[in-house]
Amino acid sequence: MAKVPSRLSESLRSWVAGTMGVSGLDEFFSSRHLSHVVGYRLSDGRGIVVKARPGLERAARCVAAQHMLHRDGFPCPEPLSEVHEVDGLAVHAESYVPDGEQYLGTSDEVVVKFGELLVDLTQRLERLNPQPPEPPPPWLWWDHPQAEVFPTEASVEAREDEIPSWLSELAARVRERMASCDLPEVVSHGDWETQHLHWRADKIRIVHDWDSLCSRPEAALVGAAAATFGSERVQPVLAPLGASERFVESYEHRRGRPFTREEHEVAWAAGLWVAAHNARMEILYGKPPLVLEALRKEREERLRRAGA
Repeated sequence: MAKVPSRLSESLRSWVAGTMGVSGLDEFFSSRHLSHVVGYRLSDGRGIVVKARPGLERAARCVAAQHMLHRDGFPCPEPLSEVHEVDGLAVHAESYVPDGEQYLGTSDEVVVKFGELLVDLTQRLERLNPQPPEPPPPWLWWDHPQAEVFPTEASVEAREDEIPSWLSELAARVRERMASCDLPEVVSHGDWETQHLHWRADKIRIVHDWDSLCSRPEAALVGAAAATFGSERVQPVLAPLGASERFVESYEHRRGRPFTREEHEVAWAAGLWVAAHNARMEILYGKPPLVLEALRKEREERLRRAGA
């Protein structure tokens, strides 16, 4: 599988110029994590965003769903091209939308806004019925086929021995609990965090990161969001237990249907998997142990609620 490059190649720049029908382009921002995202100002004055990442089929399905949502009136960037393979990477262009403000923290106001918007998105996708992007991202892939508890991170494999035993045990218990889940799956956003939601005049302006679309049980997607919705760009966090609980309640209220006992357990279990993944990433990449320490304090109660 191709790796995300530190710099976009000249062939990628040529693809952008040819696809957009311009003679020149100037880069005005660039970020690199699981994908390489670059903003270009084209010679005709337009601003666009180009994304390059591994996984052609998955990326194509994400962009197809993004097309559907944009046409349906949901606030996501408009895809300006189909997904093409360039230098072994899945590449597409989309409109540039200047960000608005972010709602920080885990207050009741943030909980309600984030929960209601997630209901709107999930219901739209249920109606639009896009092809499910597969596989899910690692922070939602508790049923991955590898023998190890966590999906392997080859680039940092040497630090796996630093993972505390209680964290690996927690993840194993979550995997066992989720193995018995037979809830139907839906397509929705799998990284519902502060950093991806931008607002203006108290209304949602734009939602980013459509590469995180995936197919998981609805309750699992809600539980994952409830655990990590307060995360900003610098580093993920774990929402306090009470805020996670209020998030699920807000979603249920807006949805007009309470979760069953099974759905509640699946929601808490999915939140635990996301938290365990993020805590592991803190260790492997030498980041401050924000999620690790929060999870250490809350793990027993979250495991109880997850039925794990």
